[in-house]
Amino acid sequence: YNTSYHTKEGIEIMLKGTFMEGKYSNKENTKTYVDAFLDAAVKHNISPYVLVSRVIQEIGAKGSSIVSGTVSGYEGYYNFYNWNATGNDVVGNALKYAKEQGWNSRKAAIVGGAKLYADGYVSEGQDTYYYKNYNYVTDKSVNHQFAESVYGSQKDAERICAAFFDNTSGVATFKIPVFKNM
Repeated sequence: YNTSYHTKEGIEIMLKGTFMEGKYSNKENTKTYVDAFLDAAVKHNISPYVLVSRVIQEIGAKGSSIVSGTVSGYEGYYNFYNWNATGNDVVGNALKYAKEQGWNSRKAAIVGGAKLYADGYVSEGQDTYYYKNYNYVTDKSVNHQFAESVYGSQKDAERICAAFFDNTSGVATFKIPVFKNM
């Protein structure tokens, strides 16, 4: 997370046209998704652009029941990053996990999920989409990959470029792996 080029305006650009554009209501008051992603970025020192892109990639621009807070048996629970969305009951497993984590608000799910991403991938050196999706940097097995979608990284990159270059900052840092003897 870098305050110089991860801006509120960049997050707004990324959220435009998605279910997260604008505000949401919780028990206490009205909040914006922009503020929730900024809070997660500050708290866990991770790019809010990466977080937003991850949610859109996992949940879709229109959202899904996993972030509705209305699934029977899991009312009031949210899982924005699809953590533990596996098996025959993808939504049920993900929301069971959200309940175990205490993600009983949109902000808690965004911030809590960001912590898992920061601790489980970024802090392990998997701090680019390439390294996250194709684990070449940790001593963990190939199973420490975030996703299997070949197109996921391309879509993530397109969304992040829009935030950087449709915004005033226009600054991006690239980390390009170079393999020897290949």
